[in-house]
Amino acid sequence: MRFARLAAALSLVALGSFTALGAACSSSSSDSASCVDLCQAAQDKSCTIVMGDCAKNCGSLDKVSSEGTCNTQNDAYFSCLADGDVCTGSDRCSGEQGALEQCAIQYCAAHSTDTDCQTVESAFQ
Repeated sequence: MRFARLAAALSLVALGSFTALGAACSSSSSDSASCVDLCQAAQDKSCTIVMGDCAKNCGSLDKVSSEGTCNTQNDAYFSCLADGDVCTGSDRCSGEQGALEQCAIQYCAAHSTDTDCQTVESAFQ
């Protein structure tokens, strides 16, 4: 199932954050930079499976969060990730991660041709 991969992708954002995709960037540019920084740090530490360009992945996650009205979940998740070692985010931020996952999956399931949903998903392939 296509969105099972998206769920798995967002579940693994905590391991490397874009969140991407992860890591979860909010609508402000300073928060977006945090997403890119977290993603890059996780890639540098080899504690993520997030592939590709962190700026592109974070930008797409930001758009999905905005369009899917997931900004609150996105902000909470990335705030949690930034509050400690990015490689331990899955343990510390599971509640925030789950809320963002559910919101993004709901949006992308209804917008399967959305290029930003496809970018988020492809970052984990």
